[in-house]
Amino acid sequence: MSKEKVGIITYHFARNYGAVLQCYALRKYLEKVGCEATVLNAISRVQEKNNSVFHKKDGIKNVIVNVVLLPFVKQRLRKEKGFADFVENYIPHTEKVVNVEQLKALVDREQYRAIITGSDQVWNPHIFDFDEMFFFPFETKATKIGYSVSIGESSLEDIRGYSKYAKDFPYVGLREKGAKEKVEAICGHSVVDTVDPVLLLTREDWETFVDKSSPLAKEKYLLCYLIDKKPIKQNMAIAEQIAKERGLKIKYIWMHLEKESFRGNFINDASPVEFLNYMYHASAVMTDGYHGTVFSTIFNKPMYSVINNRQSTDSRIRDYLTLIGLESRIFYGDAPVIPKEEIDYTEVDPKIRSAADASKAFLQSAIDNERVVK
Repeated sequence: MSKEKVGIITYHFARNYGAVLQCYALRKYLEKVGCEATVLNAISRVQEKNNSVFHKKDGIKNVIVNVVLLPFVKQRLRKEKGFADFVENYIPHTEKVVNVEQLKALVDREQYRAIITGSDQVWNPHIFDFDEMFFFPFETKATKIGYSVSIGESSLEDIRGYSKYAKDFPYVGLREKGAKEKVEAICGHSVVDTVDPVLLLTREDWETFVDKSSPLAKEKYLLCYLIDKKPIKQNMAIAEQIAKERGLKIKYIWMHLEKESFRGNFINDASPVEFLNYMYHASAVMTDGYHGTVFSTIFNKPMYSVINNRQSTDSRIRDYLTLIGLESRIFYGDAPVIPKEEIDYTEVDPKIRSAADASKAFLQSAIDNERVVK
């Protein structure tokens, strides 16, 4: 891949480990193969408010929320600084733009060879801070590429209105097989399956963030990385069962601040780098998160993947674990049948590498604009 100038738009601003790390990974990979890759620092006013440390929505309910969260203010500020520092130090980005007009002006000025939307749920209009900027809704000489885009649980009707923009993307890679038919319908052409950007980097790449002399290396713990809010008690009970069976203590990283967060084994302020360290040094991982699942496999961990809602159409975890032959690691929170067998990563790793290699080939052909017209 030649020294091409590439711009990337995604949820790089979110205070979410998966969002930030997948952004880092895509840009880093493109840099490794010779591209001049930069993240387009597109953050709408709504997105900025939604990701503020202190809730800035209007109304008495918002005031109450901020009061309730006061006991965690130091942890919230520390976590915010950790994320801000990571973006500043590891994700080269442009000046901030806040709307489509400013984004178009930036793209035109920089004369990118290609502009990429993704990865993450950039085409899911149900996300509160979704913005049309993720569809690059303007004319440009740059080749528009969707890389490992996700629509979450959106239906075809939810995304059909964006078809006029999606048709301008000659190259679209999709993260979830279950959404393929819907995305092809709005794009008007076939799309390909691609892996999440974190898999474009090697385990050794990610280990550059790991402190191997950390005190964590001497601990024996189950890392329980949880996203969903409602089933926390149910998932804590499952984690306790797994930890007991494996003779481990538990460390929790949860994406919410509630009464459970006062417990001493809840980590409420981890930076992205600290998250990677907790993941790397864990003796085993239980998670209901997509990126928690993926990083567990990158670091070859005994992994337990819980799905909280049987009726969910969000197929990210199922698709990934099926791809690499680990669908048996999935269980349902309401009636858990916890996997007992150990994972043989000598069989899993080649499948991960094969899928990643195919995605790298897709990216190269897309940026070089070598689409085969059928």
